[in-house]
Amino acid sequence: MLSFTETRLYQTLKKKFYPMFEFKQRHNVTTGRQDNLLDCIAHAAITDDFIENSTQILKSRKKDVPAPRTIRYHLEKLEIDEILRQDSKISEEMYRMVEKQRWFVNKVDVSIDTHDWMYYGNTDDEMVLGTQAKNGTSYAYKFATINIVERGIRFTLKALPISDYSEICNVVEELIKYAMQKVKIRRIYLDRGFYEVPIVRMLKRLGVHFVIQAKKSTGIMKVIEKNKDKKIIAVDYKMKRKRKAPSGKEDVKLLRRHCAFSQSLFEYFL
Repeated sequence: MLSFTETRLYQTLKKKFYPMFEFKQRHNVTTGRQDNLLDCIAHAAITDDFIENSTQILKSRKKDVPAPRTIRYHLEKLEIDEILRQDSKISEEMYRMVEKQRWFVNKVDVSIDTHDWMYYGNTDDEMVLGTQAKNGTSYAYKFATINIVERGIRFTLKALPISDYSEICNVVEELIKYAMQKVKIRRIYLDRGFYEVPIVRMLKRLGVHFVIQAKKSTGIMKVIEKNKDKKIIAVDYKMKRKRKAPSGKEDVKLLRRHCAFSQSLFEYFL
């Protein structure tokens, strides 16, 4: 059963956003009507559950609940451009709602994250990428989000799919440029998956302040050894990219600090 907060979210989705979705359907459908499909999708999304479980739960409460295969059939008919267009409309409407409440008038911190939707089908399917093994598979649909992180609030401004790992830099740049149109950015936080020379170069070109969690490369380990007597390390550092094209170097500031969860471990940031 949905909690009070989940119920309010579901009601908002139904009132504000259901009309923005467009499935390719005939006018005479019944069980597979758009609102019935979206009820199942919304329930699965809000409860972080599988479509199979959500349809079973909804069948105990209402009629005309479509089968999981019916939902997938209609989703699979959508082209990626259609999905992105609809997602853009929804993102714009969500931002208009919070803009009216003047939530993010001042400068804000934002984070960029990657997410995996684990995949169990044909690994040659479009948009499917290899990833860290989880729940019996090492393949997933991957997408990146840019999120405002302020006062205990995490508000997603935009999400974009990653169709190839070589496109990550371009995806990150598109997300940042979108956010710059909406809010005044104080600082951008990125995890170690974005620790790459091209991404740092792009961030510098955009003129944004950023913090990236660094990887323990050979170069960083040499800096640590050289400053092993210091509790806090804050030094100039030169990132290098040799193995992958384009090669290059970028000057950054390297900071080492204790992990929040363990005094015996350290985190490294640019």
